Amino acid sequence: MKFPSSCDLRSLITPTSIRNKLFMMVVGLLVAAMLIVYVANASLTIGSELKEARGELQLIADMTSQNIEASLLFHDKKGTQDVLQSLSANPNITAAEVTDQDNNVVVKLHHVDGAAKVGAIVQALPLPQTLSVNHAISAGNQILGTLTIHASLNEMWSALLTQLAQLAALIVAILVLGAFLIKRASRLIVEPIGRVASIANEITQRGSYALRVPSGADDEVGEMVAALNIMLSEIEQRDQELLISAVAFESQEGMLVTDANHVVLRVNRSFTQITGYSAEEVVGQKPRILQSGLHEATFYEAMWERINNKGSWQGEVWSQRKNEEVYPEWLTITAVKAKQGAVTHYVVTFVDITERKANEEKITQLAFYDSLTQLPNRRLFLERLTQRLAVGSRNNRSGALMFIDLDNFKLLNDTLGHHVGDLLLQQVGQRLVRSVREVDTVARLGGDEFVVLLDDLSDDSQAAMLHAVAVGEKIIYALNQLYQLAEHEYRSTPSIGLTLFSGNQFTLDEIIKRADTAMYQAKRAGRNNLQFFEDDI
Repeated sequence: MKFPSSCDLRSLITPTSIRNKLFMMVVGLLVAAMLIVYVANASLTIGSELKEARGELQLIADMTSQNIEASLLFHDKKGTQDVLQSLSANPNITAAEVTDQDNNVVVKLHHVDGAAKVGAIVQALPLPQTLSVNHAISAGNQILGTLTIHASLNEMWSALLTQLAQLAALIVAILVLGAFLIKRASRLIVEPIGRVASIANEITQRGSYALRVPSGADDEVGEMVAALNIMLSEIEQRDQELLISAVAFESQEGMLVTDANHVVLRVNRSFTQITGYSAEEVVGQKPRILQSGLHEATFYEAMWERINNKGSWQGEVWSQRKNEEVYPEWLTITAVKAKQGAVTHYVVTFVDITERKANEEKITQLAFYDSLTQLPNRRLFLERLTQRLAVGSRNNRSGALMFIDLDNFKLLNDTLGHHVGDLLLQQVGQRLVRSVREVDTVARLGGDEFVVLLDDLSDDSQAAMLHAVAVGEKIIYALNQLYQLAEHEYRSTPSIGLTLFSGNQFTLDEIIKRADTAMYQAKRAGRNNLQFFEDDI
């Protein structure tokens, strides 16, 4: 059997591990239980033995007194001596004496037996060594003297010491059994817990949640290990998600996170780069500091109604940087909800779309506007005329279309060059725009051809025609004014064809053809005039 070292003993005295604590607890409980049983049994035994010894000694004293009575009455000292000598047959009696009525010792006996020698072991202990009994010797009513007998208690104490030795042996056996049980329990309980602690320490040192505790038995410890492994898997997955989220948070998109009360908790670097606000300036504030003031309250009410009902919203918003510059952004707001459904946070992402908007405007400009005059081109003109026909079919209000061609424009290009012709086209476009209303459309179809679409005229055809003719004459006057084309002064005249339309009276192609026909009629009529399309043209 392997005996514990001094280090092992110290660990048992001051236990720090579960194994030692379990050992001390089990052994302590067993030893305490045995001591309680022993003390209780010893107390009962001592009481019972003392009572029995006293009764037995009292009986001996009574019988001896009767035998001494006659000898003492006749002052027979030898007879009294013989009677006391007979007490030597009892090994537990150590001494006896007889005194007369005057308390003078008549006879005295001192006896030491083997039991007394054995009792020498007990003499070192603070225990009562003898039991004494006094018995009166009388004849009738006359008191002759007193008999005193002393008996040794060594036999009783020896029996108790034997029981104590047996208890010590039993405690040693219990310690051995406890060690065995603790070793068994350690294998079943403490060792799996130790493995859990070891894995936990390794996770702490390495910072990796990929480690797992080997599965144990199909018991409570095994269930604990399985639950721990599940928890580690969830933590590992959550750790990976947090890592991904951290990388995503520092993306090119501006991001901010608020609590449920819309107070900013965190922003990323892109937020600072886009808005100009540092994290210290916005954390603890509300995002309203970014509002440009270009959106009405109803816009934000509709936004938050969508977020509250659907959980998110996205769209184009005009915001304001720290330097008060207003810029467009594509904004996404997402509500983060707990398992119970209550909103805990809002995640806001946005992208500065200033450049994209500029590109879109350039694309739109190239697709729908003339690059020289910045007027709508043929494509946009046709779209607006189509829309006008659709609206006119519902309200029956009249519209008018003018085809305008510059007279002798080719000659200008041939003599002064195309760059001078371009200057004339630009100034013609500007004068046409100033001659009509904002609701009307001025477009360049190509070359020196322009069109003017007059919208929302009177539903009375005569009044509409008068309005259109007046605008046409205004245009002729404006275009007849002197042009300053670089270092050249130049005069130009237009030929204008005009047609009216309303409802579903004509198709788009028919309207264009009628205006074009009237324009050529103006050319034939000597130029620099306006001709209204007539069915007999």
